[in-house]
Amino acid sequence: MVLGLANKIIAYRLSLSPRTVEAYRAQLMSKLGVRSLAEAVQIAMEAGLEPRGAILRAHPEA
Repeated sequence: MVLGLANKIIAYRLSLSPRTVEAYRAQLMSKLGVRSLAEAVQIAMEAGLEPRGAILRAHPEA
């Protein structure tokens, strides 16, 4: 979700049906208490989660 991928793509990559991904996404949004994907991503970033496949950033101390 954090990568902004469509449900169909997520489903394909995880070998799930798109409806299953929709249900999981809805459950996650409900549990997080958010109404938009942007809010969910903000929570993920504040928690320090980085999406797999993300471009690595140089650390300030490097």
